Amino acid sequence: MATETARKWTPGPWRAVKTNQFVDIVDSRDRDIIVTLYGGGVEAESKQANATLIAASPCMYEALVDAQHALAFLLGDMENSDPFLPKVRLNIRNAAAALAKANGERVS
Repeated sequence: MATETARKWTPGPWRAVKTNQFVDIVDSRDRDIIVTLYGGGVEAESKQANATLIAASPCMYEALVDAQHALAFLLGDMENSDPFLPKVRLNIRNAAAALAKANGERVS
């Protein structure tokens, strides 16, 4: 399960900004460039879509933390005979693995 550790990345929100043939992911103050996507052989539309997805990652991380907590709360109220119990447990494990990976932890 992902631990509540100090996050090492630049706080969000981030946004994608197209600059000539590149796309920069910048912080909310437009002061720091988080990453620049060069794209190589990637089409411009895909490069922009990739940048938009990366820019959304801080918000998605926080949403996944909230969803993980909500599922854990729901799990506490479920009966062992509930047919959705295995799916809820799987979703909690998947959320924990994704959060751990985002935190740079090794996920098996």
